[in-house]
Amino acid sequence: MEFIEILKKEAKKYTRMCDLLDEHYGEDGYKDIEFVETLSTDEHRWYILEENVYKAKVDDKDYYFGVWEVGSLKSEGMTADDTFFDMEVFEVEKITRETFRRKE
Repeated sequence: MEFIEILKKEAKKYTRMCDLLDEHYGEDGYKDIEFVETLSTDEHRWYILEENVYKAKVDDKDYYFGVWEVGSLKSEGMTADDTFFDMEVFEVEKITRETFRRKE
């Protein structure tokens, strides 16, 4: 998909998805992106990296993609740029899981 390829190139300039969305606020393709879930985390001394899934609505079709990004910082005197981490966008596939709950 063309949008994902554009997003992959653009993401290299940022450490977090929220920064990229703020920069492109209101632009086509960027206004209908929403957070879905966190797949995993990687904790470092001063920050936590997250592997998050987002959904984008492009041309009335839903596309899901993953983002490896800075999730949170542990120091008040630090910014996301201090991590020297480049955000990475990757493709994901949606799977459906069967689950159970207690019958009431």
